[in-house]
Amino acid sequence: MMLQSRLSGLGASSNAAQSASAGVRCGPSAARILRHSSTGSPTQQLASGRSSQVVLASARCSYVAGSRSSLHRGTPLQQAVSSARRSRHRGSYSGPRRLVIMACGIIGIHKQSGNANVELYEGLLSLQHRGQDSAGLVTTDWKKFHERKDNGLVSDVFASESRMAKLPGRSGLGHVRYPTAGSASASEAQPFFVNSPLGIFLIHNGNLTNAAQLAASLNTSDSFFNRHLRTDSDSEVLLNVLADGIHRAHQRCLNDGACDPNQCKRDLVFEAGAEAMAVLQGGYSCICL
Repeated sequence: MMLQSRLSGLGASSNAAQSASAGVRCGPSAARILRHSSTGSPTQQLASGRSSQVVLASARCSYVAGSRSSLHRGTPLQQAVSSARRSRHRGSYSGPRRLVIMACGIIGIHKQSGNANVELYEGLLSLQHRGQDSAGLVTTDWKKFHERKDNGLVSDVFASESRMAKLPGRSGLGHVRYPTAGSASASEAQPFFVNSPLGIFLIHNGNLTNAAQLAASLNTSDSFFNRHLRTDSDSEVLLNVLADGIHRAHQRCLNDGACDPNQCKRDLVFEAGAEAMAVLQGGYSCICL
């Protein structure tokens, strides 16, 4: 009966109680209220004879204190981020960091008219973040290849107009390198070149996971010609696997007598490309000229 009347009284004076409790701040005085009312729920405290204003103030402060604690702690993810930030500022962060992927940058351009060297240069500048170890360009006027490559940034390797003037041609390839395989030697700057068959320049981005096995097979009877590589780069392996496939396709064309190799060079290249993709393992992209 007492509980019922207390609750009825609480309902009748709810506005006044809320006004009274709204003025209570969760400071030292509120802490005293919380200590005095720490036992029992608000309903139990009302039944024991405590005033509705004090009980509401107590409940409100408990809620606010709990909310502040919850906001301070946050979700597990927020806690982890907050902890990582604090530790990073102290210089002792040992948790997981975002992995920054570094790789090469490649570009190919063919123009209907005019030289492609300027566009290739500007393209490499835009790709500079992909690799700062070396830079290289090759262009062609379909009579001769023109190449320049070296260690360093794009702006250093192609620092003068005279160097750019030596790269004429409507078509070309460009490469900036971040060494993920092989070494940082200038000999491994790209593009790579093989004279036979056809004369092929190649630029490559990625990693071949079976490069060692492919390199070994290129120097055995498994290869159409025994191919000796100059570097440890998996890009050179890829180029020679493709070149070896073109030789095989060319030989099949001659043996079958069903085609003229001089008239179906494009078909031979695509056939060799499909054959190369069947044996290459890893993640990669490449452009050939």
